Amino acid sequence: MSKLKLFAIIWAMVVAIMAGFLYTPLPEGIEDPFGAIVFMAFWKILVRYPQLTREFFGQGRYLDNLEAMQIHIFQEDEMRPISSWFGGLNVTRSTIAGVPVIVYKHWDDEDADLRPGFVYFHGGGWIAASADVYDWTVYDIAMRTGVVAINVDYRLAPQHPFPAGFDDVVSVTRYILRHGKKFGIDVSRVGVAGDSAGGNLAAATALHLSKMSSDLPQLKYQVLLHPVLQGLTFRLPAHLDNAETFPILYAKHIAAFASIYLGLGGRNGEFHGTIFFENHHVSPEFRTKSKYAKYVDEKNLPEKYRTPKKTAPIINDSHNETIFQRIKSLIVDPRFSPLMADDLTKLPPTMVVVQKYDVLRDDGLLYAKRLRDSGVETVVHDGKGFHIDHLKLAPEFIHSKTGAKAVKDVCKFISRITRS
Repeated sequence: MSKLKLFAIIWAMVVAIMAGFLYTPLPEGIEDPFGAIVFMAFWKILVRYPQLTREFFGQGRYLDNLEAMQIHIFQEDEMRPISSWFGGLNVTRSTIAGVPVIVYKHWDDEDADLRPGFVYFHGGGWIAASADVYDWTVYDIAMRTGVVAINVDYRLAPQHPFPAGFDDVVSVTRYILRHGKKFGIDVSRVGVAGDSAGGNLAAATALHLSKMSSDLPQLKYQVLLHPVLQGLTFRLPAHLDNAETFPILYAKHIAAFASIYLGLGGRNGEFHGTIFFENHHVSPEFRTKSKYAKYVDEKNLPEKYRTPKKTAPIINDSHNETIFQRIKSLIVDPRFSPLMADDLTKLPPTMVVVQKYDVLRDDGLLYAKRLRDSGVETVVHDGKGFHIDHLKLAPEFIHSKTGAKAVKDVCKFISRITRS
């Protein structure tokens, strides 16, 4: 056998093995299979396989190693954000109300009228990622809409459990509403946005500010992308149907993230993830008979999503009383679970982005219905994609089409609302 043939065979084997490692089985009906496969390949390389490697070498199981997911790349003051090299915007680091941020301003701001403001809170389950991970995404939205964007690097659990992250994002938002002119922002046209846990923080911030009597301008809008909005139940149809659909976020993961954010510690993720996912973190009576039960009633979902497509595993109806007593008041605190708030009437126009194959799909849909029932202008983008597929990890030509559609709709919404 010639050396060339041997090389070709070895190369083919390497490609086949890599393809097997990077391939993710897709659910039937997903809109952009290629984009999903590419996104998941990036995710596995950057996040999932490093975690599995740690587990293999005895550094602890994935959910017991969540602190290792705290990605703080290029955070030093002397390091420029990646998007500062793209051109088009003046991208700089700053500190607002003691919180690190990345600011995206347009080069002509000194000569132009004040621009709308956009305060973004990154995802990562309250325990991972950073403003830098979302740098490209926020840059893209700022370029498309003409806003001055503030990308907030709030504190993370388990070192800083609830309400530390919430306090940070509220402090930054309040500062922008009061002093936004320093950044070229029209304070009457400021909105908040975020995805996943960041969507939770955006919703909680908007809700908190809507209830405060102050001289601050009201928020102009909120954009909630794939938000987690409650922790009362982790057995909604989306939790069950998409429990392990995409490795970017399993149902057991978000359950563990919630437990850590609520202060149960970062070394028992597997245990707490199971307790929460099986709804053993609250008593059955509290979950089904309290005044909050109606907010997670599956009847409030669109008809096509009310019944799980997959048979739910049978679990006993017990609960962990120790955990329940520790989180009983927190689990329904609107600062953690905006869906549990009694009054949503004063919230600004809202866009909610959900994707069919996302474990958090139903949180967004339940909240959207409550907002509409409360008289709040609400736009829902109901796509056929997956969790945080709007996140830009690669050039546009291999960006998920479902995520690109969502970003396009978000930009249209922001442009329309800020012009009114």
